[in-house]
Amino acid sequence: PSAVSMTLKHIEEYLGKPLFEGERKQKLTPLGEYMRDCATRAVTEHQKAVDDIVSFAKGESGRVKVSAVPSVATHLLPLVIAELYKKHADIQVDLRDIDSLAVARTVSEGASDFGIASLSPRSINLKTELLTEEPFMCICPQDHPLARINTPLSWEEIAQYPFIANVLVDQINHPQVQMLAASAQLRMRNLASLIAFIEAGFGVTLLPRMAASLAPGLRAKPLEENSIKRQLYLLQPKDRSLSSAAQVFKEEILQQVKKLSS
Repeated sequence: PSAVSMTLKHIEEYLGKPLFEGERKQKLTPLGEYMRDCATRAVTEHQKAVDDIVSFAKGESGRVKVSAVPSVATHLLPLVIAELYKKHADIQVDLRDIDSLAVARTVSEGASDFGIASLSPRSINLKTELLTEEPFMCICPQDHPLARINTPLSWEEIAQYPFIANVLVDQINHPQVQMLAASAQLRMRNLASLIAFIEAGFGVTLLPRMAASLAPGLRAKPLEENSIKRQLYLLQPKDRSLSSAAQVFKEEILQQVKKLSS
């Protein structure tokens, strides 16, 4: 009590006005009431700041900036985010749906905490971790002759029909695939346009299995040569740690990929 009384006396001397009415100090002056209200707000804000810091440190809150190729953004990440929000509803996710080159660029420039994409020239200076790999498949209309073949497709069977090249096909270092791409009269860079042209009967193409799932109106046929695969990597800066929320998000991605692979 004596220490409190001394503190209050010092405050009154500093302010030049009394905090209490009379000597018994049972009622606050207008200054005392104003100071009490300010102090209450300050203590409340202090406790909120401490709680926010602890929550951020535990990965229970915070903002995560992620960039991913379209097939991952639409096929894998909805599952990841649904599970994430069951455990950490206060985490905010900022998702960019872009191609592999752009994913690596946003991670390099710090616009994304991490990304999911195939390797590209821009990912050379990033930390890379293999996430998963998936086979390429032949994509054709539902009523296409290739759709009626009950066995995995050979290169000879695919080569009988017009082929539409795309940016994912360009990443495949295989002589038969390169021949198909070289023969293509059409080349598409946008996945939505590619699907629309296949549906319209302009030809067939090759897409990874996850990307093929974006075209439910088309048929995805397995290839006879199942070594043609796309590898997807987690891309992170080498010189920057992930926030706790980003680390929680990354761990949820790894868990979901493991479930889908089993």
